[in-house]
Amino acid sequence: MLSADGIAAIVSTAEAENSSVISDFSLVDVNVNSATHAQSLSPRDYLNQVSAYYFGYGL
Repeated sequence: MLSADGIAAIVSTAEAENSSVISDFSLVDVNVNSATHAQSLSPRDYLNQVSAYYFGYGL
């Protein structure tokens, strides 16, 4: 969760459990060493589990 100034904020477990917002996107796993390589994965695949998202950008 981001605060108004764009700083990441910690969300308590109670807040997370009561939240109805669930990220809805999917990406193909391109990691050849992953057990899920070439599969489309979504945050919805990991409901009720801790998850984090990182979208890197390289030149």
